[in-house]
Amino acid sequence: MKSARANPVSTAIKAPFRFKEANVTFHKGQKVEVYRRSQDESWEAYMDTLIGRHGIITDPDTLINDPDALVEVSLEDKGTYRLPQDCLRALEE
Repeated sequence: MKSARANPVSTAIKAPFRFKEANVTFHKGQKVEVYRRSQDESWEAYMDTLIGRHGIITDPDTLINDPDALVEVSLEDKGTYRLPQDCLRALEE
């Protein structure tokens, strides 16, 4: 006879799943995209032209270990910038 216990797979969350942004720790050499305008006060108007660009993290400030710290990113055909982390997302390699 089968157990009356619920199957954990069938009791999955039924509400729509929403992704919550998490603080991502970037590492040197990681491929990233500038995917949106930052909410950080260091964001300047000229940086809007960087949205959609891909690059590589060159200095993640791992010694600071602060999610609000700027990270150095070398962007393809644009040069190297120090950008807030909230405008970056990691790209799959």
